[in-house]
Amino acid sequence: MKNDLEIPIQEACGSCGGKTCGAVRHIEDLSHDVDVLRAELRRCEKTNAEDTRRLWYKVGGLIVALGALLPTGWASFLGLI
Repeated sequence: MKNDLEIPIQEACGSCGGKTCGAVRHIEDLSHDVDVLRAELRRCEKTNAEDTRRLWYKVGGLIVALGALLPTGWASFLGLI
């Protein structure tokens, strides 16, 4: 991958006047890289969201299990006793 400061420049081009072809190619290469990185980011976001949801379910289950095992502690915690 090239540094943004190292944009390739062609000296002679018949269609655009000479100094844009290299930059356009460089932008096209970068846009492909951005698309690949964006797809990877979406995949990671989805995986992280699923992992977070599973973790919250485990925390909730742990709280319910502790409440069932320790009814007096749970009731006093809730202020019922």
